[in-house]
Amino acid sequence: MKTCKIKTSESKKNTVELHPDTAAALGIATFKKAVVKFGILRHFADVVLNGEVAETELILSTRLASNLHIPDFPDYEVKVSGNEIEFGPFIGMLMSSEDKRLTWSLLERMKVYLSDYENLHGAVVFFELDKADDVGRLIEGYCYRPDTKTFEKGIFPFPASMYRSIGLSDRWKNCFLTAMGDRFFNSHYFSKWEMYQWYSANPAFAGHVPFTNILRTADDVFEMLERYGKAFIKPISGLGGHGITQAAATENGYEFKYREKGENIRALKAAKEEAAEYIKIRFGSGRCLVQQPIDLIKVNDCVIDFRCIAQKNRFGKWVCMAVIGRYGKRAASSATSPAAAPRLF
Repeated sequence: MKTCKIKTSESKKNTVELHPDTAAALGIATFKKAVVKFGILRHFADVVLNGEVAETELILSTRLASNLHIPDFPDYEVKVSGNEIEFGPFIGMLMSSEDKRLTWSLLERMKVYLSDYENLHGAVVFFELDKADDVGRLIEGYCYRPDTKTFEKGIFPFPASMYRSIGLSDRWKNCFLTAMGDRFFNSHYFSKWEMYQWYSANPAFAGHVPFTNILRTADDVFEMLERYGKAFIKPISGLGGHGITQAAATENGYEFKYREKGENIRALKAAKEEAAEYIKIRFGSGRCLVQQPIDLIKVNDCVIDFRCIAQKNRFGKWVCMAVIGRYGKRAASSATSPAAAPRLF
């Protein structure tokens, strides 16, 4: 493997031009033709040895570079396997469902993932699902430029590997898995119920996990309220603190607090029958969890919580990648709802 810069020539053929010593180091000194790969795209090309080419460069014909949709500003690691020359790494970062959410300010924040780029090399492209073409296997996104520490918009092939931060339909999961195989990371989200079952069965964690049950009928909520006075109702598969409701038994009846469209909402149901009907209509059966409340830290009347991001590393071991502190919006009343939508800081 060798790290090289890409340059282009005006040859009308698909060609890869390189110094003889570079070819020898890569084990392709005797090659006349090869398959050149970038992302999931592959194209045949002629291999041309040229002593005037710098040993740290590979020259692709404009035609080949265009066919591969390969940007020429990253440094690439060049790997040879059989008769295949691959430029990489090429990592896709699927950030959201809609392109309008991928703002320049968000891209600036994403530079934290690129702090070790000098040891990473290759193309890192941030993109959105609605800019992915599942037929042509192309994406429109923003590739990091290490020379200017900015991003350049372009059209690229599906990457060689991808990390996703959003949920996907089965169609898109199968599309990406077919294209990339097991290099499709974060391909499955564990539900809150799965996590509870694992942690509550582990002696090391069981004493720190709030009691949780699947909400099937209103009685599941009432039982939790009788035991603790309050309860959290959460979507089983929800993310980011969305859709959480705090239920409480008060002197005036049953109170439900949640956030909707950026606003704090409070619903009070005086009678148990009325509360039961509200629970049935709002939460249904089997879609949510009802959970024991816990005391949360508050700063300036805003709820604070901390979350650990754990991922498997390349050796298959779980490691803590980050600890994030989040705080909710201040409630209109003096009693801030723990269900307030958190903000990242």
